[in-house]
Amino acid sequence: MLLAAALGALDSWAARSVLNPMGVSYLDMGDAYFRGDWGTAINGFWSPLYSLPLGLAMRLIKPSPEWEFPVVHLVNYLIYLCALFAFDFFLRELVRVYKERKLSSLSDESFDDHATHASPAETPLPDWVLQALGYMLFIWTTLGLVTLASVSPDLLLSVFIYLALALLLRIRRGVDSSRSFFILGLILGIGYLAKSPLLPL
Repeated sequence: MLLAAALGALDSWAARSVLNPMGVSYLDMGDAYFRGDWGTAINGFWSPLYSLPLGLAMRLIKPSPEWEFPVVHLVNYLIYLCALFAFDFFLRELVRVYKERKLSSLSDESFDDHATHASPAETPLPDWVLQALGYMLFIWTTLGLVTLASVSPDLLLSVFIYLALALLLRIRRGVDSSRSFFILGLILGIGYLAKSPLLPL
């Protein structure tokens, strides 16, 4: 987890002077929130949630023009850390489900004279192996595909997707399902404000 956070910080620092045209639009929307221009802040084309933390950061820090881009990437890095913690929650739930499934399949098997112990293929992988594989996939997809250089709501959307998947796994395990259903709906609703493709979910 610390490696993922450090690599994210390096990626964010390397892209500190990069801003795509979409990012300029989100910055304009963020400013519009705090001057009461709701027609610009909330519209049918851009997702309204991502521009809010950008506008808040600009409002609180009040950077000079040469520091605006680094502040945007600082906000992106904080969103990246939120995605990392959300992924950690999802990964822990996934490991629990995997271990429970493996252990239940082993306990259901009848052991005869020829099979006195489980084969290596049936033995659950250690937690550290599953977590290492999970974090490698997170680093590859987040820093390699989504990237912190891109000023877009994709990274923010991933926070809500990881949280929703983790809650679905908790519901599957039967852990406090009524409260989990409510939180799942809330996360999907807020996630829709981050990016509209979450609506079908």
